[in-house]
Amino acid sequence: MTESTQTPLAGLWKPVHLSHLYYGSNSAQKHLLDCLPSSSSKAFIITGSSLATKTSLISSLENQLGARHAGTFSNIKQHAPIAQLDEATELVLRDDNIDTIISVGGGSPIDSAKAISYRVNEKSGKFLFHIAIPTTLSAAECTLNAGYTNKDGMKTGVASPELAPHVIIYDSSFALETPPRLWLSTGMRAMDHAMELMYHPTSIEMPCRQMALFAAGELFRNLPKYKEDPKKEDVITRLQLASYASLGFLGLNVKGALGLSHTLGYALGSPYGIPHGITSCLTLGHVVKLKAENPEDAKQIARMVPFIGLSSSGDDKKDAMAVGDAILELVDSLGLKTKLGDHGVEKDQTRVITKTATKQEEGPLYDKVMDLVNGLWSSFHASRHVAILKRQSLQTGLLWRNMFDEDQDPKSALFRKRPTYERLGSGADTDGIELQEVREYVLPDPGVCNPVIERTVEARHVLEAGIARNIISGPDQTRSMRFSYE
Repeated sequence: MTESTQTPLAGLWKPVHLSHLYYGSNSAQKHLLDCLPSSSSKAFIITGSSLATKTSLISSLENQLGARHAGTFSNIKQHAPIAQLDEATELVLRDDNIDTIISVGGGSPIDSAKAISYRVNEKSGKFLFHIAIPTTLSAAECTLNAGYTNKDGMKTGVASPELAPHVIIYDSSFALETPPRLWLSTGMRAMDHAMELMYHPTSIEMPCRQMALFAAGELFRNLPKYKEDPKKEDVITRLQLASYASLGFLGLNVKGALGLSHTLGYALGSPYGIPHGITSCLTLGHVVKLKAENPEDAKQIARMVPFIGLSSSGDDKKDAMAVGDAILELVDSLGLKTKLGDHGVEKDQTRVITKTATKQEEGPLYDKVMDLVNGLWSSFHASRHVAILKRQSLQTGLLWRNMFDEDQDPKSALFRKRPTYERLGSGADTDGIELQEVREYVLPDPGVCNPVIERTVEARHVLEAGIARNIISGPDQTRSMRFSYE
């Protein structure tokens, strides 16, 4: 039975057992001891080596706990490999007095703490009281799932309502130790949560979708502010609260993976050693634009427009596409834009990635995701600025052939953005086909850029018919071209 519907608007929210959420500078120092479940509680700390060896954060917590400190495991690695989980679980099981686990760090330590609690319950019949002190914006503290990497290098996990943390402490002074690039990229992971909750079939309107709208707006506003000055703790705290808003109101309702960007993230993350914040930077904007093709999904995505500083066109599909482009632009402005090749992923992995993400080997969804993944090897980017050329025609075959090299599928970038036709056809006679949209492009290959500019300049006479007045090449004429239009 569906617990939430949009038409009619109805639903039910089932909250998790979170009892306290503290935020603000030095909130861990102020509140940690009060959070312990009893005066006799013994706490075990789970964290990564960087926080333990390169900062004083972990030693300060150990000193604060005093006699209540039962031990620390500080070897949790990216994507939580199962070998470290085995080791940490064994240490916790040695002391029957341990009733509390404190996770400090990003998604890997927090998910590891949840997985350890799950394993302890399997052995002893009791879950651990979990206090999470996040140092990134990945929002792992908001869920009842624990993801980790199995011996084959694939992401797997466990889930239970009892795994949701009981206490979350967002301490901005802890986040000052986080490398800015990691902080920003996990902020895009939080954006991923917020966007994909909008079109998730079991997401509830209140508070889940409403808080996702708030979260996206806060992330769009404050991530650039953080990039300008990573030491402003009020900005850090606002981003921490936005991260919580992006995923913290799932409750017990949402079933299944959040969405395609997340499943692509799992397919790219642990198998190829790419942090999940970066996978969201790679995939989210493109997935949102793909989802815009579905009217119901587009309707939900379009609700983001006023929250992220855009103006509505009144057309859900166009607005949803604009949201996708705005995400791509934000990633670029934060200095987070990369290609799969930058992470050592070979192009022959396209089918493997697509199959892992879709759990299919053929079909319409497989084909669309394959196109999307193919595009992740390109440095191509299109802005959300659009000019509509009414009733003008170009010899677009030459533009097509010069825009892409032989190995690149045209659907994966430029012409996938046109609403009027899905494909012109490779090598077909395309003379006279109406060109409906012109956008700003950074071309994937400097070697093909000059012919494109040359061919476009030859079409100047058509473009100057009152719609597009001139063409301006970028500062580096081998890299970009721009259409200027009324």
